[in-house]
Amino acid sequence: MLPKNSYLQKIKREPRNAELFLFLSFLYSKEKEQSCTERALQLLTTCSIQLEQVANFIGHLRNRPDELAEFLKILFVLGHRITSFSETATRLAEARNLQYLISLLDQTFDGLKDQNSNALMAQIAYTKNILGRYSEGKKILEEIILNYGNNQMLSRTLSESLIGMWDLNPNPYSGMDHSILADFVGFSSQAKSNIAQLEVNMVSREGLYPEAVIFLSCDGNYLEKLGIAQALSLKETSPTMGIHFHTMNPSDKSLDLISRLARACPNLYITSSSEVTNYGSENKLIQNTYYASARFCRAASFLLEMEVPVIITDADQVFQKDLIQLVNQSTSSHVVNYDVGIFNYCRDHSLIPLYGKYGASFVIITPTKEGRDYLFQVSSLIEHNLKRGCCWTTDQLALLAVLEAQSRNNLPTRVWEIPHTMITTEWDTQKKAFIWNAAGPLKFQANTYSNEIKRLLENNNFQDLSDLHYT
Repeated sequence: MLPKNSYLQKIKREPRNAELFLFLSFLYSKEKEQSCTERALQLLTTCSIQLEQVANFIGHLRNRPDELAEFLKILFVLGHRITSFSETATRLAEARNLQYLISLLDQTFDGLKDQNSNALMAQIAYTKNILGRYSEGKKILEEIILNYGNNQMLSRTLSESLIGMWDLNPNPYSGMDHSILADFVGFSSQAKSNIAQLEVNMVSREGLYPEAVIFLSCDGNYLEKLGIAQALSLKETSPTMGIHFHTMNPSDKSLDLISRLARACPNLYITSSSEVTNYGSENKLIQNTYYASARFCRAASFLLEMEVPVIITDADQVFQKDLIQLVNQSTSSHVVNYDVGIFNYCRDHSLIPLYGKYGASFVIITPTKEGRDYLFQVSSLIEHNLKRGCCWTTDQLALLAVLEAQSRNNLPTRVWEIPHTMITTEWDTQKKAFIWNAAGPLKFQANTYSNEIKRLLENNNFQDLSDLHYT
């Protein structure tokens, strides 16, 4: 393999040579220069690439398996990002070309089977799942776990393989246990009875009747940093809606912040509930998994008493348009004719892993029997897995597994797949979006999103929160 500068010089002479960009992107990834790696890969997607070029690349790296694994990880991160929220022609072309590159890489992986690298084999298994070859992914993952031990990434990817195969047999290595879905009739009949009552407190004044209610569940820290701002964006954009706060492990400030919000927004319907839990208290990832997953169980409890649509959201989102228009947008007559509204990212983009097919950041449940039953079933599956110990993205896997089980049992749940242009992380360019999303570290960086949070807080008498978290 040549030095990086040699590839840069060669690219000047051969700007359409995909193999040069492949080597260059690998060298950037080796030096942890992520933005340069991604730029080289994006330029690679504009070139025509051949199997022999990919085979030559893999041949040079067969004795550097861990470095190759890191490169593949970056490749998938890029693929996930460019296909998650954008539908521009350029991005769609990049996604198609990346998928083709991944399929060519997969054809060369047989030559790497003798490599003693847990990390590389895990990325190969992930590739198999991306390409829909779930049984191959399952076989590789089980071999890795037996030989090297299990971890969150491996167990979650194995869960994907099992759902993709629709293998409901108990598997001790899987991050989720789907076996209770095998008797789906029995499972469904018990789901509602498993839902506990939720003690709901009215915070806003009496006499407010929302057309739909946001269900926002987070811990006290996120309530302070993000939840109040989300409610303020709802007040600005969606005056006929309300919000319910379910605070997990509230801070000393939590109740006061919600009361202040009610005073700042006298026409916003606000209710609240809370819980104290030590689930995962010694492991931040497990605790966050609980927060993300158990919220669907609490939302199911909340839905027991509601007669309007309930929208389960992530805390790191603000709204830019009237959400009632989105709730009613599934038909030209603007009459709600669905039970579940959800983003399906795999519909248009094949590089989204199966766990990310259904986004958990914004899920509409209408108060029909079928809508309620779906959420009750999701809640029961999550509760079952929380008792055994679960993996990151349990919420998304549960949303997926229950819809798949319903489909296989010919249940009549009507699903509206919300157009993915309605949500965006490209806040400066995607003007159609109702929802600004800031998943990951973006939410606390200096950018358009955090500036919007600052504006909302400062314009509504929460200057103290803006100064504390967004200076």
